[in-house]
Amino acid sequence: MQVIFTKHKNCDYSIVVTGRDRVKLQFQGVGKKFLISHDLSHFIVESKLNLHQGFWGCVANGALFPGMNIIEGRQKAHAKSKSKQVIKEAHQQLRLAECFVRLFDEITTAELELFPGIAKKYLSQISSDIKPQELPNSTILDVCSVLRTFQTDWQAMNIEEHIKLHWNRKFPDKSLNVS
Repeated sequence: MQVIFTKHKNCDYSIVVTGRDRVKLQFQGVGKKFLISHDLSHFIVESKLNLHQGFWGCVANGALFPGMNIIEGRQKAHAKSKSKQVIKEAHQQLRLAECFVRLFDEITTAELELFPGIAKKYLSQISSDIKPQELPNSTILDVCSVLRTFQTDWQAMNIEEHIKLHWNRKFPDKSLNVS
């Protein structure tokens, strides 16, 4: 699945997703107060932590969230019921992904990854099947490093520039493209 994040004026951004079935979705981004687009943070954190049922894994599996519009192609029969099923089955990991994104944003903003004990204490606020306190220091550093790299790239981007990524359950190579 290809995902393109395009930066607009006033901290706005939009996203175009092209699935394996060639259906294109477009939606406006949320979370404008961060150093990086909130949905891009989700992409990074979910990829690095292998959260396959987070927001982007759900989209890849056919979920259609409010605000998403089909701009090209046709969905398969029963797409709405499949979307509801995907979201229902992923409910816990969707919540977990949201918590991780919020906490990793706070950790990265405050540069707490330099203090593994404090970073782990932040992450221990999450209660789930995945025990965040068990994340190795190297994983915390890796997620924060990638977030920081994308924050720098996002801040340096001009209006209407975009970042193109590919979701394939492994963290993709990034490319910065000017339109």
